[in-house]
Amino acid sequence: GRMPQETRSWLDGFVAGINHHLSQVSELPHEFAVLGIGREPWTAADVLTLGRLAGADVTWLVWFRLLEQGGGGDRRKLRDRLSGIGRFRRDRAVNADRQSRAVLCHLLGSASRAGSNAFAVGPARTAGGAPLLAGDPHLSLMLPNLWMIAGYKSPSHHAVGLMVPGLPFVALGRNPWIAWGGASLHAASSGLCDMSHVPRDEVRERHETIRVRWGAARRIMLRETSFGPIVSDVPLLRQPKGTSIALRWVGHCPSDEITAMLRVSQARDWRQFCAALDGFAVPGLKMLYADRDGHVGETHAAHLPLRRTDAVIESFQSTGSGAEWANMVVGSALPRNFDPPLGYVAAANECRKGSDILIGFYFPPDDRFRRMSALIEEEPRMTVDSVMRIQQDVQHQPAVELRDHFCRLLDAHAIVRQNPKVERLLATLLAWDGRYEADSSGALAFELTVCALTKRVLDAQELALYAAQWDERIRIARRLMSLPGADLAPALAHALDDVAGRFNRFGTWGDVHRLRLRHFLGVMPLIGPRYTAGDVSSGGSNETLMKT
Repeated sequence: GRMPQETRSWLDGFVAGINHHLSQVSELPHEFAVLGIGREPWTAADVLTLGRLAGADVTWLVWFRLLEQGGGGDRRKLRDRLSGIGRFRRDRAVNADRQSRAVLCHLLGSASRAGSNAFAVGPARTAGGAPLLAGDPHLSLMLPNLWMIAGYKSPSHHAVGLMVPGLPFVALGRNPWIAWGGASLHAASSGLCDMSHVPRDEVRERHETIRVRWGAARRIMLRETSFGPIVSDVPLLRQPKGTSIALRWVGHCPSDEITAMLRVSQARDWRQFCAALDGFAVPGLKMLYADRDGHVGETHAAHLPLRRTDAVIESFQSTGSGAEWANMVVGSALPRNFDPPLGYVAAANECRKGSDILIGFYFPPDDRFRRMSALIEEEPRMTVDSVMRIQQDVQHQPAVELRDHFCRLLDAHAIVRQNPKVERLLATLLAWDGRYEADSSGALAFELTVCALTKRVLDAQELALYAAQWDERIRIARRLMSLPGADLAPALAHALDDVAGRFNRFGTWGDVHRLRLRHFLGVMPLIGPRYTAGDVSSGGSNETLMKT
């Protein structure tokens, strides 16, 4: 009922176009046969459902990993330090089977690289005297791809860019007046609620039948509350008996992202752009802007519970701590940046201060943001080619700093190295410039060494807690650099011995760092290998501007 008639007409026309093609095409795609799907007409509800799925909260992936970890006083203190948001209750948390949790997280994250970069530079920084905007949403490469280049032109709409098949708007693109891009905000759009003390009559039950390809249909029961669905009933999470956890999510509330993005594609200036995004709720995004008059800016597209940054917030909440959900804030209530003195804006999922409202819980480190900013400031006059080079950058300076720390340790403790293979490994490490090129031997030497050393000095439970969050690598690096040199140096020497053979066997980063080109069915168990079209060497890492 909240969707304007103009949007509803647009949506109905989009659905009609899909159904026309579906009814007229003579041969259905291969996926229909594999999944046992016939010609089923689309509805507007199907498009809206797809939009909600696309808006899933990346925080859920962190929770599945964090909630897996066991209890205990020391372990709880470590979790508290990791969370960065105060306490993290574990008394009723999920005790997931690791293998099942890994399958679930793999399926949820198969279309994502959990990151994104975007920047816009003003005319004073460009060779052509016009602003430039470039973004990389860091979604997986697939065959067919998750993104498609599309455009539309009518008396009321004229835009071109990237759209997700099945969603009727340009998500990243430009019109004759403005251009827009974005990056994930890692927004605090969700909460876990302990429902174990809620009266039974406040929990609603319904049944659904799920068709299973090559198997019998399954009938399942879903439990719902006013706080959200009971996610502890999901079999893959293997909850202890009596556990009852509900997921509260902004996406369960009504919102109209289609209208918001259609109005973005119609916007002619900064004011109209920001006003359009106030209707955008999920997923939370940092949105960047440039226009033909030379302006650049950044704002937010998100609906968030009204929670102050100075409040003690628990990821795992009791039912009585959700009063802040009664008041939601929109993007215009969060900080904006229009025509900054530096002449550019940039975003890479980093956590930036300046808001009294809690924006998110878990953020990647700001390495990519700082690298992107440094490259922009080094370039006196940006061109399209230089913009592309920045988005393809594979340099990671913190890795060089950790490598230098290793070398100082070995020298300071007079670790004798007489193994020729280890000497070759060390020489390669010392010569490395921190670039994760596919043909780099130094990147391989560094990654093998860090892996072996980490396994020697950190226990599996601590590593699992680090791996649960987006800033795993920086936490590991800080931990290694905090250890006493007298303890770390001998462990490092043993790690070098461990990996020298593997280093000589592989040779380059691209030999172990692979890019698999595959159909989306390639992530499925059993049948997945049949849908891989290529396996090639690739540069980049999870911490560089170019992710692969």
